[in-house]
Amino acid sequence: MAAWTPFALAATQVIGALDTELKAAFGIGHFDHALLLGLLLSPRRQARMSDLAWALRLAPSNITHRVRRLEKRGLVVRRADPEDGRVVLARLTTRGVRLLRAADPIVRRIRPYPSARICRPSMMPNSRRSNLVGGHRM
Repeated sequence: MAAWTPFALAATQVIGALDTELKAAFGIGHFDHALLLGLLLSPRRQARMSDLAWALRLAPSNITHRVRRLEKRGLVVRRADPEDGRVVLARLTTRGVRLLRAADPIVRRIRPYPSARICRPSMMPNSRRSNLVGGHRM
């Protein structure tokens, strides 16, 4: 417990600061930023909606709502998976990439460990790892 309390407080402060600054500058919170970043790091900058929900530990309905909002702003697009029509894919747009580039200085300034990734492939099951991790750079 002695180690957990400082970590929990620090994490809350970092996420709160990131959320406040991202909302003020770009109108998105840290979960939306993490969603966009997850797409950026995915092969072809796209991922299954269910995989995004799993990676961010959010309910599928929450991801649907977030992606719909981001889609209205032109940051992502949704489409049916051509290999499985039951699956919906979210894809990062060029406009979404530009927003991530513009937000990068805020994230780097606030994030305590600049090399840390939000979506760590080592923490995902192998079946999901291939859907969320790619070698894409901004």
